Parts: sequence; C-alpha cells; structure tokens
Amino acid sequence: MARQGRPDDEFELIVEQVGGSMLRAALLLADDRAAAEDLVQTCFLKLFDHWRRNTIEIDKWKAYALRTLVHVNISHHRLFRTSRESATAILADPQLPGPEDSVVNEHHLVSALKTLTTKQRSAVVLRFCYDYSEKQTASLMQVPIGTVKSLTARGIAQLRDQLRHNDHGRSLPASRNEVQT
Repeated sequence: MARQGRPDDEFELIVEQVGGSMLRAALLLADDRAAAEDLVQTCFLKLFDHWRRNTIEIDKWKAYALRTLVHVNISHHRLFRTSRESATAILADPQLPGPEDSVVNEHHLVSALKTLTTKQRSAVVLRFCYDYSEKQTASLMQVPIGTVKSLTARGIAQLRDQLRHNDHGRSLPASRNEVQT
C-alpha cells in the first residue's frame, strides 16, 4: 500500500519539538501522570493521521497540537465521566519551611485545578500557564471569546476558593484587591 503525504521522519521532528510542552500541558489538564501520558499518546495518534493527509506548515504544528490536546481531553472526559478516587493529601512537616514549600504549593494548585470542569481547566491553563490571549484561547478551544471569559472567571473564582486556606494555616486573600491588616 503506497503511503500518502509526508515522510515519517518529519513527524518525528515535530514530536521532538512539541512533545515536552504537550506533556506539561497534559499534566495540568489530566488527573494524573498516567492519564496525561495517555492523553499525549492519543493526541499524537490523531496528529499523525492528520499529518499524512494534510500540509500544515511546520511552525503552526505546536498550536495545532495544543488545540488537538485540549479537544482530546474534553472528549475523553465526555466519554469517561466516572468519579475516580485519588490521593490528595501530602504529609508535610510545617516546621520545616524551605524549598520544598514550592512543591507543596504546586501540589495544592494541581489538586485545585482538578476540581475545575474540563473546559474551565483548559481555559485557565491556556490563559495563565501558556499566557495565551482570550482570542487565542477561544480559537484553540473553538468557542466564543465570551465563553473563554466566563470559563476563566469561574475557574479562577473556584481556584481562589480552593486555595484560600493552605496547610500552614495562613489565609490567602479572597481577591487581589483585598487588603490584609
């Protein structure tokens, strides 16, 4: 059977270029590392099929791959709407503050991200982890800009509620405008 389209070695270059950023995005979008790796693998399968049939310029593949990742993640959550139990507690010694605090804080943020809906999480990750504009995020998610604004606002509000009290007993402000006394 004759193959169509481009040579496979060009696709390998694309995978090398975008693979790391895809996994980082998937780790923020998925529930755990295994799910993130499955998400990236599924995404690359879809991308490879598209790669052989289409001629998208190489410099546009990163955005296309990220959009595909977001859509695969949303589709996955639609298909598998089951509740899963996962470990959420980290045993930390509050008397030993130091560099490990950033790991604990990252854990709290990732745990809080998991409480968002799939679309809220996608909007927040694209807007604040990838620093995309509302217009770029809307284009990637294929939704109106107003939807991105509302998903982001609701997601940030829910994250703020989740992170208000951290495990060291300190209270986070309700909003960036709140003045602590």
